[in-house]
Amino acid sequence: MKRLVQYLTVLLILLISLYSGQACTSFAVYTQDVIYGMNFDFPVTEIKLVVNDTNETKSFAMMFKQGDSFLPTISMNDQGLFASTQMQYPSETGKSERSENEFFVSEIQLYMDRFKTVEEVLSYLENKKLVHHNSYTLHNLITDPEGNAAILEVGEDQNEFVKIDDDFIVMTNFKNSDYRNIPHDSVTGVGADRYQKVYQHIIDNKENFDINTAFEGLKMTSQGGGGPTLCSMVFKPKENTVYVALSRNFDKIWKIAIEEKTIETFQGFSKNIKLQIPNSGVLASDLINSNFKNYDSPYNKAVEGAVNDNQNKSFNILLVFVLAIVISCYCYYKKKNAS
Repeated sequence: MKRLVQYLTVLLILLISLYSGQACTSFAVYTQDVIYGMNFDFPVTEIKLVVNDTNETKSFAMMFKQGDSFLPTISMNDQGLFASTQMQYPSETGKSERSENEFFVSEIQLYMDRFKTVEEVLSYLENKKLVHHNSYTLHNLITDPEGNAAILEVGEDQNEFVKIDDDFIVMTNFKNSDYRNIPHDSVTGVGADRYQKVYQHIIDNKENFDINTAFEGLKMTSQGGGGPTLCSMVFKPKENTVYVALSRNFDKIWKIAIEEKTIETFQGFSKNIKLQIPNSGVLASDLINSNFKNYDSPYNKAVEGAVNDNQNKSFNILLVFVLAIVISCYCYYKKKNAS
């Protein structure tokens, strides 16, 4: 009996470790401002911050390295449409291939240049059946700046869309459609503790919910252990900006401007840095280790340009001054010789 208890204890610890390894927390708040937030929790891997520019639409994506590839899991386009793809527990049956009338939950990340609003996404999915991939069970939070938001989940006979019914919405890792009309402090399942924490945090701070308040909510739901929080993001869709904290360091915040395709220091840095985001993206490890040699800096170029302009102006002034002296001397001697 004692050995059985020990075995069950170890199994429970392994399950908790597995669940926390791919946790994630996201939310959208529509009060004094429109703010989205997301914690990406995953076993330690490389993170890439990218701004894609296709079909006249720019979109930010946070991608993580899986094997030899980088996969997107959070996106926001320049219309303010946001999508957060997260693990859902318990796992459900999936398939390796889908039919023409089906749609993998994770595919929304690949369609961010096609849609502008949540309603457009839901309308597109009316004739599609959401399905899971056989490798993972996922659900998706989509939001837009006009106060529309919904959690997309796979249902048995039809799609499950859990639409926002307040001025905010939260998603962690349990299946939200199983808890319709259930008070937030009564939900159970994986991520219920994080869900309740950030839900209550939003309620307590709704009237003054800003970037700092959003990061406070992300900090209180961040994870350590085998699946730590690798990236925490706060989005301001009406400004097309993303604020980023890496590896649970909430003292240093980066700011991404989607329209300009730049990333710069925002808070907690002793030195101002601004980098152009290349098409291949910026690696989180480079930002953490201050390895900026592979990135162009519009800030430095602007400074260098200003210095060069000033140097050119100074040289031109000096040249005019010297010419004036030469001409004056020439006129003086010419006049003297004439007399």
